[in-house]
Amino acid sequence: MLSSLIWLIVVGLIAGWAAGKIMKGGGYGPVIDILLGIVGSVVGGWLVSLLGLHAGGLVGEIVVAIIGLLAAIAIPNFVKARTTSQQNACINNLRLVDASKQQWALEQRKQTTDVPVGTDLQPYLGRGANGELPKCPVDPQNSFATSYTPNSVGTSPQCNIVPSTHILP
Repeated sequence: MLSSLIWLIVVGLIAGWAAGKIMKGGGYGPVIDILLGIVGSVVGGWLVSLLGLHAGGLVGEIVVAIIGLLAAIAIPNFVKARTTSQQNACINNLRLVDASKQQWALEQRKQTTDVPVGTDLQPYLGRGANGELPKCPVDPQNSFATSYTPNSVGTSPQCNIVPSTHILP
């Protein structure tokens, strides 16, 4: 029992230190290295068992822990990068909607209180009269009507899907 705990701590320390070197160029400190290494051992063990493999010995345990730790660190970063990318794409779409709304208002001699609809903006969103209306990348229905509210000419357009973070600056 005590020897398996010591084994886990040693593997955790080595794996945490190695993963810290790989991910950011230095360890996180002995205590955090141990904790991260233990998490890596659990995640790595789960991943290896999914693949039907078996790692034996100290080196095998360390390799599995490092792989698990790298996966545990990388997956949340991928999710965050995807969310940021979707947010940036939506904000760019809002910029397009706002610019097309301003152009529509100028050409049609509209007031700042006038509200365009999607078909009013469509000619200003692409080549010819059949410009493509943008859609929020997070919108499950994948349509302009559910993604955006153009609002009046004097007001910025709004994302209906994630209005708290998909905002024009």
